[in-house]
This record gives sequence, structure tokens and C-alpha cells, in this order.
Amino acid sequence: MDKKQNKINSFWKALIGGHLLRDPRITKHYKYVLFVVGLIVLLIGNRYQNERIIREIDALKDSIKDLRSESISVAAELTNLSRPSEVARKVKEFKLNLIESDAPPKVIVVKKENE
Repeated sequence: MDKKQNKINSFWKALIGGHLLRDPRITKHYKYVLFVVGLIVLLIGNRYQNERIIREIDALKDSIKDLRSESISVAAELTNLSRPSEVARKVKEFKLNLIESDAPPKVIVVKKENE
């Protein structure tokens, strides 16, 4: 067990001291090590970007819910205001001197000259 502990300690000493990076087994594979480190950096950056996008999507979903409920309430209010009884009440309130027609609307048909 003592040899195993010494091996672990010597690894950490070599890593911290920088001797591990000068080892010939490591120096001949610098290109691959740098490639792997580059891939790791890209993956970490990609993950942060995806998390940011997911947070934005969640915020937009909440905004959509709020806007949908606001749209429903505005549509209900518009429906209430456009009822004939409400329109007649508003006309009287603003004293516009308009009267409601008792006759139904008539369809006007215009014939074209070619017919």
C-alpha cells in the first residue's frame, strides 16, 4: 500500500511541478492533447450557450402566457363594448343625436356595364 501511495504522491508532485508536461511520452502527443482540450472548450461553450437559449425560451413562454391572457381579456371587453345595447348607451352618453334604425338594412346591387 505504501508503494501505491508514493506513486500517487509522485504523480501529483510531477503535475504541480510541471515535470509531467516535459515527459517525452506526453510531449510527442501535444497535438492530440491540444485537440482534445480544444474540443472540451468547445463543448463547454456550447453547453453554456444552450443553457442561455433554454432560459430565454422559458422567459418567452411565460411572456406568451401573459400576453395570451391579456388578449383574451381585451377580446372579451371588445365584445362587450360592441354589443348594440352598449353602442346605444354610449351614443346617448355622448349626446350624438343619433337614432337607431327600425328598418333592416337593404342590399344595393350595382350592375356592371358589360352585363
